[in-house]
Parts: sequence; structure tokens; C-alpha cells
Amino acid sequence: MSETEIKLEDIIYEEIESWINEQIEISPKRRSDYLDQIARHLGICTRQLRRYYDGETDIPTQKLLTLCRFITTTNPVIHLNYELGIEAFEPPKLDEMDQFDVTEEIRKGLQSIGAYLQTFSNEVQKAPNGGGMKKIRIRERQLIMQIRRCTRLYEMQMEDSHKRLAEKAHKKRVQRQEKLRQELEEKGQMRMFE
Repeated sequence: MSETEIKLEDIIYEEIESWINEQIEISPKRRSDYLDQIARHLGICTRQLRRYYDGETDIPTQKLLTLCRFITTTNPVIHLNYELGIEAFEPPKLDEMDQFDVTEEIRKGLQSIGAYLQTFSNEVQKAPNGGGMKKIRIRERQLIMQIRRCTRLYEMQMEDSHKRLAEKAHKKRVQRQEKLRQELEEKGQMRMFE
């Protein structure tokens, strides 16, 4: 594994730190109090929690899911899907959705990419230390995933457009053939082609 690859423990660490920072803004306590709260919810000691996000021990799947629910994040699971080669983005079925606007979704996705790029740029300019490098790698992964999502949406839109154009062309061809057949029947020339 190269140094630039993101590990699950990096994601877990980043998500826990992000959740703790949000909690401190709401109700100022010591960081260790929030770590204890997470550990109690998982049914483990704080030391074991640290082992999980330091990468000393692999986190069991059930504990990971419980952690994700508690701190309300899906990023560790999305990361695992990415590592397994499973696309976390489930494309919408355009033909079943009247209200879905692919162009609007792509626009939102591009805005999100811009926000990720801004955050990424800010992190890089801070002369990062070890923890800063983890944040940069995580932001980079988020950026890549958002770009892939926008690309998939664009490809879906193009595929849908081609499909609709082909259907429209086929419909016009059938209408022309039907019109020609009617004209020939009116003139009594249809039996020439039978």
C-alpha cells in the first residue's frame, strides 16, 4: 500500500474527530469525554477505540456500523465499498422518475467538487503535518468520488439522450412508412408491393 492511499483507520479517525469538534461547538467538554461516550456506546474501552483508529486493531464490522450510526456518517462504509470495487453511487432510473433532473444533479455535483477543491487547496496550503496529510488524502478521495459521480450522471444523461433520439427516429420512420402505405392504398397501388 503506498503512502498516499487512504486506510480505513484514517477515515475512522477523521470522522470521529469531526464529530467531536461538532459536539464541542454544541456543548463544550473535554475531547476525552466524547471519546469515552463513543467507546461506551460501542461497548468497549477508550483504549480499544484508539486502537481502531490508530490501525493497531481492525474494527469488527458490527462495531463499525454501530460507530457510523452513532456519529451519523457513512464515509467509512463508502470507503470499504470503494476498496472492494463496489460503486457506492446507485444511479437513479431515469425512465421511472418524472421529477429527476440529471442536469441539475450534475450542476450540484460540480458545485460540490468546487467546494472540495477549495477545502483541498486550503489544507495543502497549511504546510501539513501527519494529521494534515491524512485530511488531504481524505479530501482527495472525496473529490475523486464526487468527480466519478458527476461523470456517471453525465454518462447516464448521454445514454438516455441517445436512447430517446433513437426511439424518436424509429417512431418517425414508422409514421413515414404508415403514411406511405396509406397513400399507396388510396391510390390502389398497394398490391404492387404485396
